[in-house]
Amino acid sequence: MIKGLNSDLQSAKNLVKLIAGLEAKVNLIPCNPIKELGLEPPGKVDILMFRDMLIKSDVNVTLRSSRGQDIEAACGQLRLRESQK
Repeated sequence: MIKGLNSDLQSAKNLVKLIAGLEAKVNLIPCNPIKELGLEPPGKVDILMFRDMLIKSDVNVTLRSSRGQDIEAACGQLRLRESQK
């Protein structure tokens, strides 16, 4: 999930339509902040509203958490740092 790109309620509704009729499991993974690319995760409230929209639509959903952000070693962050060396 990326703030301003795919984390709003309209995106949740679009996802529900896209997977309608499928036995899908959706993993919600907020992106890790990457300053150089201007990527930010959505706020906690937005993430929970997105998740709740999917749950209300009977979508099997799991909210994943990230580790390593505090030392900029989470997925995407570490790769960018290493590729810049």
